[in-house]
Amino acid sequence: MTSLLAFARSRAGRAILAGLGVALIVVLIRYSGAESVADSMARALPYLAVVVALEGLIVIADTITLSLLYRAPRPPLPVILRATLIGYTWAALAPAGRTVAEGLKAGMLAPYSTGARAGVAAGRIQATVVLSAALLSAASLLPAFALPDTRAARWAIGANTLLTLILGLALMTAGQRLNLGALLGRVWRRAESLGPEMDALWRAEPIIPWAALLAQMAGRACTVLQIWALLAALGDVDGPRALFATGLFLVGASVGGFIPAQLGANEANFVLCAPLLGLSSGDAIAVPMLIRAAQFFWAAVGLAVPLVWPRVETA
Repeated sequence: MTSLLAFARSRAGRAILAGLGVALIVVLIRYSGAESVADSMARALPYLAVVVALEGLIVIADTITLSLLYRAPRPPLPVILRATLIGYTWAALAPAGRTVAEGLKAGMLAPYSTGARAGVAAGRIQATVVLSAALLSAASLLPAFALPDTRAARWAIGANTLLTLILGLALMTAGQRLNLGALLGRVWRRAESLGPEMDALWRAEPIIPWAALLAQMAGRACTVLQIWALLAALGDVDGPRALFATGLFLVGASVGGFIPAQLGANEANFVLCAPLLGLSSGDAIAVPMLIRAAQFFWAAVGLAVPLVWPRVETA
């Protein structure tokens, strides 16, 4: 796993994986028919502004989640928002981007709190994000059982639910039981002095940060609304089918975790499951592509933030 992650983060690995993702999208467009995909994109395009706005609410939910995971001294909320916007670019575009983004945000926020608190908050938000994905994935199984011919999809969503639930709970409890701060200090010398303090801070926290988890689930609800809006633009759809489609979307996000911007992962997943959603393959590929367009918009905002929003120096 370590060697795979190192390859995915290397310059050559990023280029190869991105190239494979783009090639997969091209193949899917050719399979679906370029004219069909273009027609689907045109029909759903008026809803892109809604999808972009909902993605902005996801950014706000991430900001509130991270703020709730800090104890005094807590960085000011505008400072956390700035860090979240900058980190969003890495989370959206880099392989295993969420891990990279949380480390980057911790570095930006440490001067407003302490290095140990920033490190604990970074670890706990990772766990919160994974656990919220597991809960939403579990919810998406309910309509899956009510829809016909979804056995394979149920297995995929069920497996993703189980794996993310185990991983989320493991991340939550590891900081309580395994002295992760001390372990980090052994592998990264710069963190050696922070290890004992990080472990003490983490052990003082509840295993499940319920308020932060609720804030993150509010952001996950925005993903359901994004998919619902796009499916509604392309045909008749109800809430349960949109929730089921969200479960498929989460599977694609997990499978494509090491691919830059997860290129091709959800496109392939949605095309494969198009009949279950009552969509043509052209309609199916349009949904994740327009969500990706919204993510690219906010990634561009994150790139611009350091240029237009200077860092406020601490006293």
